[in-house]
Amino acid sequence: MMPAIEPDLPARAGDALWRALVDSVPYYVALVSTEGRLIYLNHTKGANPPSVYTGRQVTDLVPIPAQRAAEILSQALATPGPEELEIPITVDGNTRWFRLLLNGIRDREGQPLGVLVVGQDVTEQ
Repeated sequence: MMPAIEPDLPARAGDALWRALVDSVPYYVALVSTEGRLIYLNHTKGANPPSVYTGRQVTDLVPIPAQRAAEILSQALATPGPEELEIPITVDGNTRWFRLLLNGIRDREGQPLGVLVVGQDVTEQ
């Protein structure tokens, strides 16, 4: 018989639990601010570590116009549930296609905090 999961474990583990979860999945997990700045990225496909990309504007990393990026973020924040899209991203000079799921994140008062992005490389599919 498996022991019961302690209900306060997520609160006690905090950031360590978040990192363990997102660092162990094979998908790309990112957190983007409401202004379109990359706050967190769990791993990359190229030679550069995630820290090279954090703090930069998404439009510096993904070949889409700033207006379109703002629309995508606004839509993800305004819509309950995930928004899905496929976009090309160039990594180390090679263009790959990624399927992205975007979920708006809000605080307890309902104010937007950012967008959680989960991505999968679908180039070979």
